[in-house]
Amino acid sequence: MLAEQAKQLSKTGVWTYGNHVIFMTKNNSNATFKWLNATQFFGALNDNLYKLSMVFFLIALNPKINPDSIMANTGAIFVLPFLLFSDAAGVLADRISKQIIIARLKIIELFLMSSGFICFYFKSSAGLYVVLFLMCTQSAFFGPAKYGIIPELVPTERLSKANSHIVSATFLSIIIGTLMASLLAGGDHGFLICGMTCILVSMGGIFVSRRIYKTAPAGGKEKINPLFFIGIWKTVKSIANDRYLLMSVLTSSYFWLVAAYAQMNLIPYGIDLMHLAPENSNVAGYLYLVVAVGVGSGAILAGLLSGRNIEFGIVPIGAFGLSASLILLQGASDSFVWAIFFIIMLGISAGLFLLPLNAFIQWKTPSHKRGAVLAASNFLNFVGILGATLMIKIFQERLGFSPGQAFMLLGVMTFVLGVATMFVLPDFFVRFIMLIITKIFYRIKIKGIENIPAEGGVLLVSNIASWVDPFILMATGQRRIKFLVERKIYNIRWFNWFFRLMQMVPVSEKDNSEQIKNALRRAREIIKDEGIVCVFAEGAVSVTGKIGKFKKGCERIIAGTGLPVVPVYIGGTWGSMFSYYKGKPFSSWPSKIPYKVSVQFGKQMPDNTSVEEIREQIVKFSKG
Repeated sequence: MLAEQAKQLSKTGVWTYGNHVIFMTKNNSNATFKWLNATQFFGALNDNLYKLSMVFFLIALNPKINPDSIMANTGAIFVLPFLLFSDAAGVLADRISKQIIIARLKIIELFLMSSGFICFYFKSSAGLYVVLFLMCTQSAFFGPAKYGIIPELVPTERLSKANSHIVSATFLSIIIGTLMASLLAGGDHGFLICGMTCILVSMGGIFVSRRIYKTAPAGGKEKINPLFFIGIWKTVKSIANDRYLLMSVLTSSYFWLVAAYAQMNLIPYGIDLMHLAPENSNVAGYLYLVVAVGVGSGAILAGLLSGRNIEFGIVPIGAFGLSASLILLQGASDSFVWAIFFIIMLGISAGLFLLPLNAFIQWKTPSHKRGAVLAASNFLNFVGILGATLMIKIFQERLGFSPGQAFMLLGVMTFVLGVATMFVLPDFFVRFIMLIITKIFYRIKIKGIENIPAEGGVLLVSNIASWVDPFILMATGQRRIKFLVERKIYNIRWFNWFFRLMQMVPVSEKDNSEQIKNALRRAREIIKDEGIVCVFAEGAVSVTGKIGKFKKGCERIIAGTGLPVVPVYIGGTWGSMFSYYKGKPFSSWPSKIPYKVSVQFGKQMPDNTSVEEIREQIVKFSKG
C-alpha cells in the first residue's frame, strides 16, 4: 500500500500519508527541494570543516609523523562506518519516511560536533578519531535518505538538474569548509574556533532540515541483517539483470576510488609543489578549494548538457578528462600555474563523470528498494575509498612513488576504464557526440516540449524533409529515441554500424508480410517497455518540400497500447544541404552556420487516432 502511495506522487503529485493529503505542486516541490539542498550544504560543510581541521590538528600535534600516514589513517576511519552500516541505512530509508531520518540525524550531528569541540579543547587525538568514526556513521545513515528523497521531491525531467544543484551545493560547502579550516586552524585558539563553528553549522542544519516536507515511507519490507555484507550482496544481485543500473553502481564505486585517492594525495602533492614544511600543510589544503570549484562547475555543466534527460553519454567524456588531468599533473609538478589548471580540469571532469551516474541510479531504481540500492552503492563507493587508502600505503609508503607519479598511475588506470566504458556504452556516447555536433551547426527552436512525457512509452509521428531530421529530433534534448528506418538505407555498408548502435528498426514497403509484422511488433515492444519510437510516416525524405501522404504502419504500432501519440513537425530543414532542394543532397555548402530550424511537438493524442488526423495536425503546424 505504501509503495503504491509513493508511486502515486510521481504520477499525480499527491501524497496520502496517514490521514493527511499533501498536494505536491511545482512551487512547493521547488521549495522543499531547496530546504533539502540547504540541509546537504550544512552537512557537507561540517564534514569537511571537521575532517580537515582534525587532519591539520593531528599534523601540527605530531610533526614527526608522515602526513601521508595521517591522511591514510583518517581515510580508513572515515570509510569503516560506511562499510558496516550502509545496509542498515538502506533498510531504514525504505521503511521510514526519509524526511524523519534526515531531521533526526541532524540532531545527532549537533551532539557529535559538541563532542569534537571538547576533544579539540583537551587535545585528544584518540577522541577526535572516535568522533570522526561516529560522524561518519551518521553520514552513512544520512546518504540513502538524502539521495533517495530526491526523486520523491522532484519530477523525472528535473532529476539531472536537481542532482547538479546537490553536487554544486556540496562542493560549494567544500570550498567554504576548506577556506574556513585553512584560515581558522592553527594558533592558540584556531582549532577551538573550528570546533565551535561546527556546532553552529549543526544548528543551521537542524533548522533547515525541519522544513523539508515529510514524505511517506517507500514500503520496503526488508529487515536489518547483522551480517551486513549478505544484505549488500542480495541487493546487488537483485539489480544484476539490469545491466545499465548495475554498471552505474560499479562505475560510481570506481569514481570514489579515484576521488579518495586524489583527495588523500593532494596535500602531499601540494607540499611538494609549494615546497612547504608539514606544519604548514593547511596552506596546501587550499588545493581542495581548487578541486571543489572544478567539481561544482562540472556538475553544473553536466546538468545543462543533460537538460530534461539523464545524459549517460557524458560519462566517458568525464572519464577521459579525469585520465588526462591525472597524467598531466605529474608533468606539472614543477609549475604552480599548470598544476592549478590541471587540478581545475580534474574537478570539472569529476563533475561530468559523477552527475549522470547519480541521477541514473536514483531514476532507474524502483521506489520500494531505492534506499537499499543507494545504500549498496554507498557501500561499494566506500570499498573504493578503502581501496584508495590501501593504494596510497602501497604505492607511496612501500614503493616510494612521488605524489606526481601516483597521480600518473591513477590516470592510466582511469584511461583503461574510459576505453572499457566506450565499449560497454557506445550507443550513449555516440548519440551524445552527435547531439553536440548537431547543436553546434543548428540553432533549434523548440515548442511544446512539455507534451513529451519524461518517462513512459510514446510514439512520435513526424514529417521528414531532409536526411538530418532524425538528428535534429534527437537534439531536442529528449530521452533516447529509436527510429524506424528504410531497410535499404539501414543496410548501407558505411552507416549500418551506426543504425545498429542506435538500435534503429529496419522496415521497407518491399518487405514480405512477416518482415513488416516483425518490425512493427519490435517498435510496439519498445513503446510498451516505456521507450520512445519515432516514425517518419511519409516513408521517405520529401523530394518536394511538401508533406506527403502518411502510411498506416504507425496506427498498427500504437493501437490498443493505451499509450499516447505525439505529432511532430520539423521545419526549416528543406533548403539545407541535406535536403533535395537543389536536386541532390550534399550538392551545396551550408548557407550559414548555425542554421535555424524548428521542432514543434503537438499535444498527446490517444492510441486510436487515425493517421489522417495525425497528418492534419502536422500540416497545421507547417502553416504556422
